[in-house]
Amino acid sequence: MNLSKTHEISRLRLIVLVMIVAILGTALTFYSRAATGTSLQAAIEGETLLVSSDVGKIVSDANASAGKSMALFSEATAKSSTFTTTDTTVKVQTIAKGSFCRGKPQMIIKIDGTRQIYSVTVASISWATYEATVNVTAGSHTISTEFPNDYYRPGRCDRNLFIDKVSLFANSPLPTDITKPVVAIASPANAATISGSTTIAATASDNVSVTKVEFYVDG
Repeated sequence: MNLSKTHEISRLRLIVLVMIVAILGTALTFYSRAATGTSLQAAIEGETLLVSSDVGKIVSDANASAGKSMALFSEATAKSSTFTTTDTTVKVQTIAKGSFCRGKPQMIIKIDGTRQIYSVTVASISWATYEATVNVTAGSHTISTEFPNDYYRPGRCDRNLFIDKVSLFANSPLPTDITKPVVAIASPANAATISGSTTIAATASDNVSVTKVEFYVDG
């Protein structure tokens, strides 16, 4: 990043100090990074959910995360096997789509069979993401997807729910950015004595980003 600025001054002495303010992560100054982000704790593919074959089945789908998904074609609950989380879960995210018939499918997500995370209308015939903020302690859990409003008109339409993947996320600290910004004065030369209208040119770089450069004369 090359920067320049012109000053009307009678005399410029010694070193021109350039101060860099770099915005890193989610908006802290200098070279600190935001304290936390989210990390994936568990990902349950739809086709691994357990459900009776008379109400659901695995279907191939090139646009699903693993090339397959779970189709619920009757009112049913598809449940995961038990999995273990090591941190508090703060977000549950489900990728789903529906087929419509006099209305759209509802989807209810629960943890451990009883705790409802969210209930949502699946309003897209292509994969879409639905999520909610939660607070679920670390440990052994199951997650279930319920389809409560099946509807079928023979020869006309069929309301179904399709599940691609359910993911659970935890808060996690982001690594500290310890790489300092690098700045250099291109002109005038260090310790140069100048007068009149002078262009000050500097270069500034950082491993994340540089958003501002400030020029100071005589400190």
